[in-house]
Amino acid sequence: MQLYVFPISHFSEKARWACDHHGVAYELVRCVPGPHVATMKRLGVKRTTVPVLTRADGPPIQGSGRIIAHLDALQPVRSLTPADNGWQALEERADRDLGEALRRIFYSEMMTREAVIPLWSQDGPWWSGPLLHAMFPVMKAQVTKGYKLYPADVAAAEQAFEAAWTELEARLGSSPYLLEGRLTRADISVASLLGPLVMPAEHPFPFSKHTLPAALEPFVARYRGRPLWRYVERLYREDRLQ
Repeated sequence: MQLYVFPISHFSEKARWACDHHGVAYELVRCVPGPHVATMKRLGVKRTTVPVLTRADGPPIQGSGRIIAHLDALQPVRSLTPADNGWQALEERADRDLGEALRRIFYSEMMTREAVIPLWSQDGPWWSGPLLHAMFPVMKAQVTKGYKLYPADVAAAEQAFEAAWTELEARLGSSPYLLEGRLTRADISVASLLGPLVMPAEHPFPFSKHTLPAALEPFVARYRGRPLWRYVERLYREDRLQ
């Protein structure tokens, strides 16, 4: 199997964590945003988004949620899917109000060559940096439109993020996990999607090599050290198999 990812992508990390949890043998294929479109077309998937998991016995699987479901079916004894269907609403909320919202908030302050090109070209081929520099004006326009990096949308994302964070802390309480007292896809979703904010030392992306724009510090400081922040740190320390 091959797992196609953006190294910086928190949705890619969600699928990568699930693959590692299941102990499946896979090759990690690091894609460069922009040029990756040609790769997605070659794979025959419907959209241009990663992650994508290819396999010898069937068509590629696109999207972290579908990848987790496939891995659970292969190894039900290590299933990450809770018996209670309530996980679905929780994971959808995390994807939207943590993952998508955080992406919008961060990129609203990071769409400069200096900030994003080192992130997008991390572990990429030698040509990725120069090509991204040349493509940057077009990619900036596409990302701004696609991720809705406009003031009103960013403000709405911050409100949604705060509400989801507060509700998750209340749900977690003193429990080590969100559902069933064990690691599930809900925990992996929340921890992965908050990875770029918390930047745990055990995260496979080398956050220590990169610096967030100073304009994001007030937002980060709002959450640093809170119970959900510590929960993410603990999950990476104790449950993120590398």
